[in-house]
Amino acid sequence: MKLKRLKFLIILLIFISISCTSKPNKSCKSPESLIAESIKVINSRNTQEYVDLISYEKSLELWEKAKEIDKKYSETYDIISNKDNMLKGYAMSYNMLIGTIEEIHKLKNWSFDISDFEIVNIEKLPNFTIEKYKVNLLDNKKVKWSMTVYLSKEKDCYYVTEPIHHTELVKD
Repeated sequence: MKLKRLKFLIILLIFISISCTSKPNKSCKSPESLIAESIKVINSRNTQEYVDLISYEKSLELWEKAKEIDKKYSETYDIISNKDNMLKGYAMSYNMLIGTIEEIHKLKNWSFDISDFEIVNIEKLPNFTIEKYKVNLLDNKKVKWSMTVYLSKEKDCYYVTEPIHHTELVKD
């Protein structure tokens, strides 16, 4: 009888410890990984990969919560709540960036590597922050560039919720 009770207690303890262990959030990413993914999709020249990097649903959720806390964010929420238009806007922004690289900067067979990055500004909203990063890049000919990347942060999770604008890439 004592052996059965002991087995039961051990199994119960294992069950409780497994069920109480929090599972990591797979969608929770770091600034390092998101900046690296952003540069990777820029190098891929694939619009759909770039649009897939944007956390549209999370962006909508963040702005919806912000407008519930403070009505002044209602207009921003209303603008981004049209998913088709927003995703088209993200795609247009990406295509303008690629066009700027190839047509304005006249780069051929280009690719970028990250040399480093730093946070330059934090905008605090009611329920999340928008962090602005300066990303220093080297192209495949070792020419220095910099780019601004905006990441949204809720708790300790980061998301790409804003497109990279073509004006954000500059030759140093």
